[in-house]
Amino acid sequence: MSLLGREGHKSLVTDASPYHDLSFELLATLDPAGSFERLTPSWERILGYGPSELRSRPFADFVHPDDVSRMWAELNRLTENGPNTVGFESRFRRKDGEYVWLEWRARGDGDGVVHAAVRDVTERRRVADDLERARQKAEVASRAKSEFLSHMSHELRTPLTSVIGFSELVLQDGLADEQRMKVEHVLKAGQHLLALIDELLDISRVEAGTMDIS
Repeated sequence: MSLLGREGHKSLVTDASPYHDLSFELLATLDPAGSFERLTPSWERILGYGPSELRSRPFADFVHPDDVSRMWAELNRLTENGPNTVGFESRFRRKDGEYVWLEWRARGDGDGVVHAAVRDVTERRRVADDLERARQKAEVASRAKSEFLSHMSHELRTPLTSVIGFSELVLQDGLADEQRMKVEHVLKAGQHLLALIDELLDISRVEAGTMDIS
């Protein structure tokens, strides 16, 4: 696939600065046909392929299949509106078959040639993925806790409502003072416990995001 489809492009290999080969960074030049033209030695350290292996095929051959179309779309933007800069991330296959995440900052020169500064962000992506998995697990655990609290609260409310109701009925009968005092203690304890259960339900609703505020 060609970025511009132009012919007669002038090679930059003979004109490139020697600092290109001395850089510790991942720098690359892509020709209009989408092949690596010039690479810093760090590419071999990251991907395991030698410079000649990387230049022997279109660079898209090393890109994860799921990232190829998006990467081409970004690079083609460099030629649609004149020279500009794009940034994106994509997975590149190492020689051992594993994939690494590379972050690209690329700029076109107007003739279909692309210059890119690239860095390995595999560790950053791994940490981000670990944090996302931890967040999802925490959310699942929180939902399970909220569901448990809600279920138990409802299960406790049913017999407690009966205790409170019968206590109120008993108080309507003619009771001795000592008997009335004991029943009132039962009623107050039941009402207090019911208030605690309501608070538990409120907590579970807040955590589940279903609390209605008025």
